[in-house]
Amino acid sequence: MNSREIAFELSHCFNEWGVSSCEKIHRIFRRQAVIAATNYFHSQGDLGGNLEELEQTSFPTNLNDAFRFYLQNENVASPLYGYIDHLDMNGRQPYYRKYNKDKRKYEYYLKQQFQGFEEQCDPFTRFEFQRLEKEELFFSTWMIEDDNVQSAFKGKVIETWLLCHALQHERCFNCKTQGSLRFNNYSNSPWQDMICSNKECSAMYKITTKENKIAMDKSFFLNRFICGSFQEFCKERNAENRKMFLVVLPRQGVCKEIPEMIQHLYYPVWIGEIQKGLPHVYHVTFNPNLDDLRFKTVVSITPGSETVWFDLPCPLHEVDVYGIAKTVFIKRFSQATFDFYSSEYFGDQGGDSEDDGGEKIEEKL
Repeated sequence: MNSREIAFELSHCFNEWGVSSCEKIHRIFRRQAVIAATNYFHSQGDLGGNLEELEQTSFPTNLNDAFRFYLQNENVASPLYGYIDHLDMNGRQPYYRKYNKDKRKYEYYLKQQFQGFEEQCDPFTRFEFQRLEKEELFFSTWMIEDDNVQSAFKGKVIETWLLCHALQHERCFNCKTQGSLRFNNYSNSPWQDMICSNKECSAMYKITTKENKIAMDKSFFLNRFICGSFQEFCKERNAENRKMFLVVLPRQGVCKEIPEMIQHLYYPVWIGEIQKGLPHVYHVTFNPNLDDLRFKTVVSITPGSETVWFDLPCPLHEVDVYGIAKTVFIKRFSQATFDFYSSEYFGDQGGDSEDDGGEKIEEKL
């Protein structure tokens, strides 16, 4: 990865957002973004955490207890902002890129759902950002039963179940040491979900989920995964020569045929060594209230390194997702705080609410 690759990727990203190089304000912002991303790329390394502390870390073996532990340790960096998407498109980019083989260049097309709204697609006017307290962020992402929250929660449950299994039964993929994998609750980094406590290895594992196996296979085919903070990625990449792995699994189980047995579901867990990461523009990049520009990361896997790590069996018992989330929320904050936000979001509906349109919550990186 180099500065030229960063500029090239950001150029594509901004074209997908309709931020052209023709308008002055857009041109200035594009230039500022390239400078910011390049500075992140050259930033001083910082891994955070402590391997000696990790060696003493225990992770619950029961899925319900593990999910409770996961939420208790979930944290976010300040300041926090929610956003209103005036097009009610969940913060999605309006254009997609397609390579024209005849012209030997990429071309950009407006997505079907944005047809008729081209004039309203400018991200500098489309989004409105509002400061949030941590309590409201967690309530919004833990307790609201809409499709986006349920999908995100399902991903958290699957990640937790993977941690339960891997920490007990799997060897470090890199050094093959048994019992060395740890859940890294000492770091807020999105790139150290798991880490090997073997000091001669210290491999880092980023866990990500896809909607289903088809979506997962597509990402591997394109060798393109949208993951966490680019700024944090650069800090850890520049810290020292430690291998970084991407662990990918679907949120929907896959049917396995076993002779003379009933079909059962499992989650195929794939892994690959991270080769590089490039900045990816998303709606938060356009938040004028932040002191610095934020990007996600487009991750590429070292070709040929991708493989099935293990098959994760489906858990035997369901997780009381919202019951656990409510208990953890009240313990972290208070019953009065829970009642306040219940009233704010649900009113007298007793917890039942309908989606009110454009207001969304920034996701954690």
